This record gives sequence, C-alpha cells and structure tokens, in this order.
Amino acid sequence: MGMQWNAILGLAEEQVWGDGVNTPISLIGVLSGDQVVEAIVPDDTRATKLRAPRTAPLTGLNYAFNWQQWVNREVIGSALKFLYGAVNTTGGGPFTHTYAHATTPLGLPGFTLFVDRGIDGSNPTDALAGCIMNQMTLENSAADVLMATFEGVGRNRSQEAAIAISAAQCTELGLDPFIFSELTFKQGLNGAALATDTTIENLSIVITNNIVADKRTADQSLYIQRPQAGMIEVTGTFDVEQEDYTRFDAFEANQQVDIEATWSDGTYSLLIRVPNARFTAHPLSPIGGNSDRGIITVEFRGIYDCADSEITHAVLVNDDAAVPSSTSSSSSSSSSSSSSSSSST
Repeated sequence: MGMQWNAILGLAEEQVWGDGVNTPISLIGVLSGDQVVEAIVPDDTRATKLRAPRTAPLTGLNYAFNWQQWVNREVIGSALKFLYGAVNTTGGGPFTHTYAHATTPLGLPGFTLFVDRGIDGSNPTDALAGCIMNQMTLENSAADVLMATFEGVGRNRSQEAAIAISAAQCTELGLDPFIFSELTFKQGLNGAALATDTTIENLSIVITNNIVADKRTADQSLYIQRPQAGMIEVTGTFDVEQEDYTRFDAFEANQQVDIEATWSDGTYSLLIRVPNARFTAHPLSPIGGNSDRGIITVEFRGIYDCADSEITHAVLVNDDAAVPSSTSSSSSSSSSSSSSSSSST
C-alpha cells in the first residue's frame, strides 16, 4: 500500500545496519513521496469444499520508499552520503564535503528513515530501519528549482515519538533551493579541457546503485537481509538547440565526454561530475515544422574512469562542519518493529 506524505522527513545513519535509531539527525521538507509496505502471501492456498481459500499465511514483508524534494545547501548532505557511500570534509566554514561512491557491495551505509505526518507533537513517527539508498534523480528545468528524487528499500518499521524541530533545523528547512540560473554546465569532448556550455535548457542526472534487495535467510524473521549494491549506473539528459554538428560528431565517433554540473549562489554550491561519459542518443534537429527552434534531447551515460578511479563524485559546500549522522544506535526501534510491522499490514 502507498501512503501520501504531507509531513517532515528525517534521516539518521545507523552504526549497525538494521539497528534503527530513535531520533532523526537531519530533516527534509518533502514535496511528495511514498512509503510502501508489501505483505507477501502465497497465492496457492488450499481451498475448502466451499470453494474458498483456507488460509493466507504471511511469509514476508517488503518495505520501500521514495521522496521528492527541493535541493538547498543543507538538506541534501545526508542523502548524498547514503547514495554515494563515503564523504570527506575539509575547510573551516564554509565546509567542503566530497562524496565518493562505494567500491564494495556492502559499502553503502544503512540509515533509519523517519516520516512524521502530523507535526503537531502527538502523532507517532514511522521509523523505517535498515534503509539502503538505491537511486537519486536530479532534475532542473529551465526557470525552475533544482529537484531531487530519492528511492530505496528498508528492512522493518516501528513507531517513534513525533519529530521535534530545532531552531537551526527550522532555518535549514526554510533556505532557498538552488535554481536553474545558478547552474554552470561544463563539458569536454574527446579529452579536451572542460568548457562552460551556456546553451543547455534542461538537465537531469540519475545515479543508480542497482541494489539487490531480495536476500532472505533462515533468521526467523519476515525481513530481507542487508541489500547489496550492484553495478553503479550514471545516466542523464539535457535539452539543447542544435547549432552545429560538434556534439553529434562526438556521438557518432563514440568519443569521451567529461560532464560537470555546478549549482552555486556564489558562496555555497553543489557539484556533480561524470569524468568519463559517452553520448548514447543524439537526435538531429527536426526538419521544418512550426517552430524556428530545433530543440533536441541528448542522452549520456558515465563509464568507469581509470585515471580518477571513479564513475562520478559530488561536492557540496555548506555550513555543516560534518555531514549529519547518528552518534549511537538504539535497538528499541528495530526490536519493536516486528509487532508494529505485522499490524501495519
């Protein structure tokens, strides 16, 4: 079942995967999202002489989530760590956080996801423990704000106290998001140095961990085991008015293209770099029609770059001395999840 969110979302890193924490560390004001609970009940149940199913044994529970948010400098830090796997912080304020993708199947950190739908001090908060991030989609349309959509899976659910919002968190939630006019897009064809391209009109970047989330063992539970990360995929698109054949020639020749997107307000910024990509689709502009503008959508895909030992990295500059994470785990969240999860179905 899917439940629409109209609430505050919280994140907290787990010291041990699946050992949920009780209190979120960083908060996000979501635009929309779903918390999906799937009960696994075998279909081949035995029937009575009245032609009706005789029993419906519950043999498993699956949990998944997704949310969409505006991206400002503060509310994206934790989610990026859970997507990439590792972060290194430097500087003395503002601080620079550099995110590198995990290189092992178990390199992605686990976290607890909190959803408080009430924000009135009385509603319980749904806490989904054992979460692993599978995908992030960044989208920035012309004359619009930078949007991010995150997707992943969790292990089990409990109910915790309503989320309390501090004054500092309230300030972070109210910060303006990055916008399209703050975007600097750079590309380098066939190994050339990165150069600013001011002609693109829309941009999307998708980073996928391809997690494997169906492992179940004889551990006397209804829940999945820790999801493992698969092959990292980085894809994207941008719209552009075709003015020459430079990109198309690079597409036909399967040349290397280095891509870098930076949103900056002058002090704070978010950078996503794909150091070794290929154009995978490059239409030619339409012939004729009612418009004087030949807008095309170019698609690209990142591949592993041996020189940089990566397929992508991200850099976030903000006022946090460290990416928010939990200081300790609490087994009360995960231990109470069995009964509340069963009752939720």
